[in-house]
Amino acid sequence: MDLIRITLFADDPGNHPSADYAWVGSWLKRWKDQVRVVDYSTGGWEHLWDVEAPAEAVAEVPEHILCASEWSNPELGGSPQKFAVDVAKKVLSGEVGIVEGSVRLSQLAHAVVPRWVDDPDFVVFGVLSSETDHLPTGSVRQYWSARALAEADVQLARIESNTKEDVERACRNIVERFSDQTTRSG
Repeated sequence: MDLIRITLFADDPGNHPSADYAWVGSWLKRWKDQVRVVDYSTGGWEHLWDVEAPAEAVAEVPEHILCASEWSNPELGGSPQKFAVDVAKKVLSGEVGIVEGSVRLSQLAHAVVPRWVDDPDFVVFGVLSSETDHLPTGSVRQYWSARALAEADVQLARIESNTKEDVERACRNIVERFSDQTTRSG
């Protein structure tokens, strides 16, 4: 069985397990015989799991829980800032959609800034990613029926229209803030 490498992130700032933390625990329990946790780390209020899982299990994971890391995305090669700049440029050029780009950038947030919720640009991506995690973007679209995709695409178009200006502003800021660092580091 071919396994896919993914990194899961759950914010857990309160006294009780967050919904995301509880979801990951339940998912790991459900797939326990087919999923391998290679590494787990916590900073107290945040949790990261590096996991190998079959495609069917990965398809269940909400986009906002997936995050980019050198484990799951070797192309980061030590420069998540460069990857963030590349994604932001693709959003600005229209090569990547507003929602899909926001999801990708929110997945990178933990590797680029200390706390995404305190960052005026990454909070835009994180909020949009969270608000649209029930809609199909990226590779999960292949698992949706044509009818469900058509309905979801209407919602996505409306959301993208309403958030385009804020996301593009945040993308321009990412390019401005981190392009200099990517030039020096590689």
